[in-house]
Amino acid sequence: MRIILFIALIFCYTGTKAQYIKPFFKTLSIENGLPEGYVLASIQDKLGYMWFGTQNGLVRYDGYQLKQYAIPDDKGVPLIYCSIKQLHQDKDGKLWVSVDNEGLYFFDRMKDAFIKLKIDAGDINIFKNKAHYKWVEDRNSGTHWQLLYDFEKSRSCLTSFDANRNQFEKYSSDSKGNQFIPMNKNADLLQDAAGKIWLATDSLLSLFDPSSRSFKSWFVIPDSTKKIKFANLVADPLDQDIIWANTFISGIDENKNPYKRKVLKINTRTKAYKIFIQNDKDPASIAGNCMGILTDSLNRIWYLTDKGISIFNPQNETFTNYAIKFPASSTGNKTSVYALTSDKEGNLWLGGYKELYYLNLKTAVATYYAHSNEPGSLPDFGSGIDKLFYDRSGTLWISMPWSGIACLDERRSIFNPLLIAPLSGEPAAGHQPDFQIVGRASDSIFYVKNTSGLFAWNYKLNNYKRIELNNSNVYRQINAVIASKDGLVWIGSGGSGLFCYNPVNKSVKNYRNDPKDSTSLSSDYISILKEDQKGNLWIGTDDQGLGSLNKTRGTFTRYPFIQNNGTMVAKNTLDDSRVHTLFFDKEGILWVGTNMGGLNRLDTRTGEFTSFLDLKAGFNCIINIYEDKHGRFWAGTYLSGLFLFDKKTGKKRRFSEKDGLLFNSVFGIKEDVTGNIWIATARGLSRLDPKSNRVVNYAIPIGNVESNDILYTGESGRFNIATAGGLISFNPERMNTSAVPPELVIETVGYADANNKDTLLQAYGRKQIELNYNENRISFQFVAFHYADPGSNHYAYMLEGYDKDWIQAGIQRSATYTNLSPGSYNFRVKAANSDGVWNEKGASIAVTVLPPWWKTWWAYIIYGILAVAVVFLIDRFQRRRLLMREHTAAKEKELEHAREIEKAYHTLKTTQTQLIQSEKMASLGELTAGIAHEIQNPLNFVNNFSEVNTELIDELKAELAVGTEVSLQSAIEIADDIKENEQKINHHGKRADAIVKGMLQHSRKSNGTKEPTDINALADEYLRLAYHGLRAKDKSFNATMITDFDASIGKINVIPQDLGRVILNLITNAFYACTERSRSTVAGKNKQAVEAYEPTVKISTRLIISTSGGPGVVELSVKDNGNGIPANVLDKIFQPFFTTKPTGEGTGLGLSMSYEIVTKGHGGELKVETLEGEGTEFIIVLPV
Repeated sequence: MRIILFIALIFCYTGTKAQYIKPFFKTLSIENGLPEGYVLASIQDKLGYMWFGTQNGLVRYDGYQLKQYAIPDDKGVPLIYCSIKQLHQDKDGKLWVSVDNEGLYFFDRMKDAFIKLKIDAGDINIFKNKAHYKWVEDRNSGTHWQLLYDFEKSRSCLTSFDANRNQFEKYSSDSKGNQFIPMNKNADLLQDAAGKIWLATDSLLSLFDPSSRSFKSWFVIPDSTKKIKFANLVADPLDQDIIWANTFISGIDENKNPYKRKVLKINTRTKAYKIFIQNDKDPASIAGNCMGILTDSLNRIWYLTDKGISIFNPQNETFTNYAIKFPASSTGNKTSVYALTSDKEGNLWLGGYKELYYLNLKTAVATYYAHSNEPGSLPDFGSGIDKLFYDRSGTLWISMPWSGIACLDERRSIFNPLLIAPLSGEPAAGHQPDFQIVGRASDSIFYVKNTSGLFAWNYKLNNYKRIELNNSNVYRQINAVIASKDGLVWIGSGGSGLFCYNPVNKSVKNYRNDPKDSTSLSSDYISILKEDQKGNLWIGTDDQGLGSLNKTRGTFTRYPFIQNNGTMVAKNTLDDSRVHTLFFDKEGILWVGTNMGGLNRLDTRTGEFTSFLDLKAGFNCIINIYEDKHGRFWAGTYLSGLFLFDKKTGKKRRFSEKDGLLFNSVFGIKEDVTGNIWIATARGLSRLDPKSNRVVNYAIPIGNVESNDILYTGESGRFNIATAGGLISFNPERMNTSAVPPELVIETVGYADANNKDTLLQAYGRKQIELNYNENRISFQFVAFHYADPGSNHYAYMLEGYDKDWIQAGIQRSATYTNLSPGSYNFRVKAANSDGVWNEKGASIAVTVLPPWWKTWWAYIIYGILAVAVVFLIDRFQRRRLLMREHTAAKEKELEHAREIEKAYHTLKTTQTQLIQSEKMASLGELTAGIAHEIQNPLNFVNNFSEVNTELIDELKAELAVGTEVSLQSAIEIADDIKENEQKINHHGKRADAIVKGMLQHSRKSNGTKEPTDINALADEYLRLAYHGLRAKDKSFNATMITDFDASIGKINVIPQDLGRVILNLITNAFYACTERSRSTVAGKNKQAVEAYEPTVKISTRLIISTSGGPGVVELSVKDNGNGIPANVLDKIFQPFFTTKPTGEGTGLGLSMSYEIVTKGHGGELKVETLEGEGTEFIIVLPV
């Protein structure tokens, strides 16, 4: 009696026995780079790249980006319409592409471009108006067989292509001789395990004869008169003599006229065959009408039927059936499985019409994954799934016509959160705010809340039960919820106290703080709740420390605490008022973590507290506590990481980011079944092996969570994580690392040539590259293929001959070296997948940087010849050198002397500059007394008139007090006098102001800018200032000053500061000359001469108009009647540092500086006329 092997499938959306509770798929579509949504063909090449052919072109994917390739026509112009239905990699690794209506292309990796296969003139139309729908490569001969559909004739045809001879043969019903074969619309082609080529056309099965290069009729379907035809052929992977075929009847609508399709098992060695059809009375028969036959990666043959899938048992030739109730497709077919593949455990992924299934063959449980709007969901693939496959890294790919192609992100699938949406079924809910998990009732039930409600959520069944607290304001305040052993639900709020909810009668009791009752709740601000073994409720508050509730008596006990600032030591009291976490260890001791304190131990029997606060070690602000099954005690802090704490000795060991943790804020600590410690942080999970202290991290989005404990244990060792995005439920045992290392290639080598132009070389096929010495800035681009989580693939590289050790590049996929010396190098790169499994072999390419021509071997030969010649010449040169040595030594002495002269010159110039400045300051000092004298006169006037005005004002008041007409008239006259005096005060004040401004202008450093200046006023002012300055220094000095200014001159453009210094210098010299003559006359004791001599200085200006029509000049003359200048020194007076004055009375720079100012600064002349014993006249000539 046959054993019935029919297994009904259980369909579920989030069953915990499924492969993933909520798989996460990464979809490649038009939005992120596909040229068109319909992926017609896909393949992974020998290097690891993924290639996708669409109706609008071809793209390559490396896990990071999609790169589109142009497909050229016969003239090299990229095709506009480019439909690619076939991608094929031959046995030599060459990639081929078939383009509808165009022909075949192969990929030239060195050029990174597709090349169109050249076809002989006789075969030019072989692909015209045809679509390629199957490609088979003969493993023995290398011949490529292609099934094509001819749109013009509405039937199939077959071509063979010999790539070695570039020769085509066409087989069709139009061909003659050996190439003739009857073909209509339907055909299938395969090569069996023995290497034979089979062609099924309608009801005929033909075998290719290599000797005649023709197809020979071999088998005809029985009852072929009933129009039974071959649908497809599959070679049995375990028996090379067996071919499987399923059939159909053409021209019959199965929905209106159902019939039973036949499956044929054909022995190609004996021609024996057996037919299998569905038999309702035999549960060991095939499940239903067979719509297709597919093999999986484990060499199993699966039969896709309208009632499920079946697998053949060769031992007794029966079927094991997995019945599936498929949704009806738009075509009316009763099956919707179009593709399947098996994972490494032997379970199946099934793709069909609008659905994806995962079938666990051991448990007979299938999980159905439909489209949703949640992140990571498959798109709404309305045309079904036409291909499922695993790449070599173990990543599942799903091809969806019109919707792109997707791959399963295994890591994100494990950590894909279940959304919390309790209000989705309530019509009036509107927009749903974010929910937070605030507690757990059991392995599968969590308490969730938002501002509008509190719910008990069974995440396995995805149902919610509202907990009504009769206070809409309290929901937003809920911080902690627990279910006690007696079935009550306790809710701690941040402001409304403690609530007790009875799920049976829906009653609610609220406990509040009563300041007058010491047995009431200590604070309405509750942070954490915990129940002990006796059923007592322990309450941690935000501001009043720790309390407990005796539920029998309904009274609260309060425990002592201190308000800590982070440094205070608590003695037999809780070390802070704010409690973060509570934990009972195996001995029943209560451990309390506080905010500004640390870890506290409370013996609940004696009420004794012990604080272990250690601020220096970072052992403070404890927010999580856990004890593992080995008795190890763990404490998590807010900012300092994880601590392993010895409860007996108080010793501790810290684990932080430096030790590998993702983050130092610990929001959960749990142990898995294998003894690993899991740490939840705001950045994700860290898994710590306590034996080796090795840390493995899993970066997942946690978000902004309110609870300090977000990690829960569930049934069968599962972990549940409460995140801002929902609940993550996973089995830590499934977190095994992927043992498949990534494949790795060096893509390109780039360098900058002598003209600094960037050049890029495709690295494929190159074992070595040579570069010139000036092409030594080199960059390498590389990529690793592991599509599970490509963004987390890591790289390391080394340039042997340059780097001493591997350089850890992280996720960077390039390396650049600059200024490489000539020599031989070897660039190596290796990569690791997201689980840290390294491809140690990696990839490499040799690089030779050639030396410049002057460092080549032949250059060194020339250098040797030249060296011999040099030695020959040295002897003769040496003699000449000896002769030249003395000459050179003499020349060196001359140069040394010249350098000393130059140094002295620079020193002299510096001294000259300093002396010039001293000269300027000296002239300013000479002016000081004159300025004081000039200012004193107007100040005297101001003082005198002010005193007079004071007396007049008193007289004015007296006259006004009389009030008679006469007195009023007198008052008016007095006011007029006051006004006149005020005008005089103003006049003399402005005079003093002008004197001060003149002094400032003289002392100010010249900026070299010429400006219109009244030269008469300038000369007059400096004459008076110089005179009074000398008078101040020498009371006996006196001289007659004569001025003769030409009023027609007006203002001329000069540098007033510089020209003023010249005038002052000349006037000062004139007064000095007069003084010296007076002294010499007195010294001669000639009374008559003394009385006759009157020192006189005359300064005059005049405007001289040019008679030739050119610009005129202004002459300014300073004349004295001193002793005159001796003729023997007259030609030296304008030389720097020359002076006739005694030492200490002159620098010798005055006339030199004046000469430069007049001639170079103003383009004028400075002339001198003198008669010894009679006087000297200096004349300044300035162009107008």
